[in-house]
Amino acid sequence: MILNENFKIMYDSLPNNCRQEIEKFLKNLEAYNYSIKTIKGYKYRLAKFFSYTNKNTIEKISESDLEDYLIFVGKTKRKAKYKKYIASILNTYLKFFKKKDILIERRKIQGDDSLEVEWFTKNQIEKIIAESVNVGVGFNHGTAQYPVYFGARKLKILIMLSYDCGLRISEVIELQRKDIDLRNNRVLITEGKGGKKAFVYFSEKTKNMLLDYLNSNEFLPDFPKLFYYIRAMGEEKGKAKKLDEWTLRKLFYIILDRTKIQEKDSVGNFHFHSLRHSVGSHMIADGYTVEEVRKHLRHTKGSPATLIYLHSARKDTEKKKMPIENMKIR
Repeated sequence: MILNENFKIMYDSLPNNCRQEIEKFLKNLEAYNYSIKTIKGYKYRLAKFFSYTNKNTIEKISESDLEDYLIFVGKTKRKAKYKKYIASILNTYLKFFKKKDILIERRKIQGDDSLEVEWFTKNQIEKIIAESVNVGVGFNHGTAQYPVYFGARKLKILIMLSYDCGLRISEVIELQRKDIDLRNNRVLITEGKGGKKAFVYFSEKTKNMLLDYLNSNEFLPDFPKLFYYIRAMGEEKGKAKKLDEWTLRKLFYIILDRTKIQEKDSVGNFHFHSLRHSVGSHMIADGYTVEEVRKHLRHTKGSPATLIYLHSARKDTEKKKMPIENMKIR
């Protein structure tokens, strides 16, 4: 499992018996063929729970500890769906260690589960892409506070590709050069939700920026992934490192702060995933049908997820272009 250093420090700070307990539980998940990504998510969220409660074993966890933690989660994650997800992880853990007497009643968890999502305006997308070229040099990574170099072209095309194709953060960081089909303007997603593979098409504007990046010295053809960062100092100075979700989110929040779209450390609703929501909204606004948006975002047929973008529907049916084509990007 690849974990960022920020999490590793938190996990290593847990008492030995707590870590051993978590590892025992994770091995059970492996035995039941849980995916690596799911097991990683369980490990991360269990570590955050025990770090918050300051308890070193499940035997010392009380019902009030669980309630207090869900209140804490609710301060930053208001959606009932997310709180129920955390409750489900904790309940699975409690059941494994036969602590069924304090299971969380998920049906009682309240929150805002409306279908509305936060999405960027087209003008905000332009600002984000424009500012991306200024972010990445001297960026402090994790609690170790060591500077890394990301690269202006690299971050710019990463954001353009993520927006244009509606990519999830887990999908874009796993892309390889062989996944990019420049002849047909499409990218192969090999690490999609549920392990599904699919082709997603991108615009000519994104293609031109991709070519610019691939022909620059920022691109390392021998590195296994399309996107990476470089250590700027220390023993591994100059070494390319695989991009992880935490680092990319950190870079993205810096961009949001610099563009005044969302201030640093604020409890806002904009995230990297908002790029995906935004292209869905903008496609509907530009005349695409719900079915076309569904296919582009790879939602399952009949899923209500695509309907959240109907708020931006328009009546005219002028010739359609992908939203990014009409943006002022240089």
